[in-house]
Amino acid sequence: MASEERIAISEENLNAEIQDLRRSLLPILWPTTLAIGWAWFVYVLTKPWSLEMLGLNLAPALGLALASYLASKMYEQHYKIACWTLLFGLMSFVVLLACIPGLVKSYAANWHR
Repeated sequence: MASEERIAISEENLNAEIQDLRRSLLPILWPTTLAIGWAWFVYVLTKPWSLEMLGLNLAPALGLALASYLASKMYEQHYKIACWTLLFGLMSFVVLLACIPGLVKSYAANWHR
């Protein structure tokens, strides 16, 4: 019969491991966020309706790029601030997308085709 060994794990060690797991996820998220911003940038440059209001249409991509950069720089010293910065960047991306009139018109016009 195999003997059953138990590993003693303290509550502090368990909490430290969970914190390390959480901290290891942020470096995965900021390049993904940056990629979403670049994808939007490429999408905007390929659509004719986006040239009318180029500044407004590029604002979401620039906001995500800035949020990703700031999160990557603050990650080591200010982890919670970096997380909030990335979250705020993603939320502003969604809000700015909702404010772009050409995007809504484009999807509405192509919806019935």
